[in-house]
Amino acid sequence: MRGSPAGEGYETAPVHREARPIDLVALGLVIGLSAVYTGVNLYRLAHFYPLEWDLAIFSQGVHKLAHLEVPFVSIRGMNLFGDHATYVHLLLLPLVSLLGPLLDVPRLLVLVQSVALAWSGLLLHRFAHRHLGAREARLVVLAYLLYPALQYTWLEYYEPVNLAIPFLLGAYAAVEDRRTRSALAWSLLALVCMENVAATVAALGVWAFLRGQRALGITLVVGPAVYVFFLLGVVFPWLEPGGYVYGHRLWGEGTSGVSEIVSGLLTRLASPENGTYLLALFVPAGLLPLLAPAVLALAVQLPLNMVSDWPYAREIQYHYVAPVIPFVWLAVVRALSRLPPS
Repeated sequence: MRGSPAGEGYETAPVHREARPIDLVALGLVIGLSAVYTGVNLYRLAHFYPLEWDLAIFSQGVHKLAHLEVPFVSIRGMNLFGDHATYVHLLLLPLVSLLGPLLDVPRLLVLVQSVALAWSGLLLHRFAHRHLGAREARLVVLAYLLYPALQYTWLEYYEPVNLAIPFLLGAYAAVEDRRTRSALAWSLLALVCMENVAATVAALGVWAFLRGQRALGITLVVGPAVYVFFLLGVVFPWLEPGGYVYGHRLWGEGTSGVSEIVSGLLTRLASPENGTYLLALFVPAGLLPLLAPAVLALAVQLPLNMVSDWPYAREIQYHYVAPVIPFVWLAVVRALSRLPPS
């Protein structure tokens, strides 16, 4: 297995990829396992399994948006966009209007997430096929679809941050191929899924800059930074008195002073829970991501999760892992591409 290493070298021209026929085996794997996960979610909804709190929140918010109402979510007690900057929901409104007579909003959101995650499998397969070959790419996509963190993500019904997974995969491939417009489009789509994705988009910008794509890199760093400052300084305080309600999850609720904050961050970083978290992320991927640290470094959400005061951020069972997943598997492909030909 062999491929050209991404991020190494400073080409001056875009890389044009040849069109390849659809791999029916890979497509069958994606469709088959997607149908299983989607079926489980729809079965749980139909048989009154415990409803995910977040699914109820986003369903009510999207329902109100679709009916041109202020998206105040009574379940959460705040405006939908005062809770999280999930502006991707605005892009879903035409779909809600079109399929509203056939599907209620909760089931529609479940299906939207399933399509996004299935799409991520196809994007990963395309990337792996390019760098590894047909047989290896099929194995990679199968392992990806069976990856425990992705399974938990899929079976969490619906989280808007999960929709960023295919967008981040697309953004990485576009930066690697020096396709500036595509990189910007993919990054923008990822950015509007949730505010915390901004850190990952900025990391892609740093990578692009180091590869010689300076204009793109600066845009991908400065754009998300300005966006986040605008959210924190204007949008969240306007929609929710007191401003951003999740800020304490990074430095710790009730802490005061720099030394206390730093001490808390270091204590959480060295916790046994983080050891379990890292094992759960990397062992199912055969520890291969560790062989491609440059790619894995783009998963900046990983260290943020590890120092978070929110314990669920350090467990693969929850959606906080979503921005990490694409780079774990891009690193797998990169590591495999560096092995000698079999």
